[in-house]
Amino acid sequence: MVTAVGMVLAPNYPVAVGFAFLNGLGFAPLSVLVAVFVARRTPEHLLGRVSSVRFFFGNASRPVVMTAAGALLPLLGVGPLALVLGGAALVLTAFGYWQGRRK
Repeated sequence: MVTAVGMVLAPNYPVAVGFAFLNGLGFAPLSVLVAVFVARRTPEHLLGRVSSVRFFFGNASRPVVMTAAGALLPLLGVGPLALVLGGAALVLTAFGYWQGRRK
């Protein structure tokens, strides 16, 4: 959500591309982890059907969420909120990097 808000509220195209890059970095491992979790928890006779439904709703909801964020967030006056979310994203990224280097 943080990167989606960053893309929507970006002041120029290069900043929006940077947020899109971070969005891809965030969604790639998350989508793999969710797919593996769903596949491991699904009974064998339902494997193809459950994965297809998860894939459809996951890919269909992402553009809808970004469109809704673009339409609603400016109305809510989220300039300071966007800065707080960006700062939180940087702190969490640094913490994740530190945890990854520790192990």
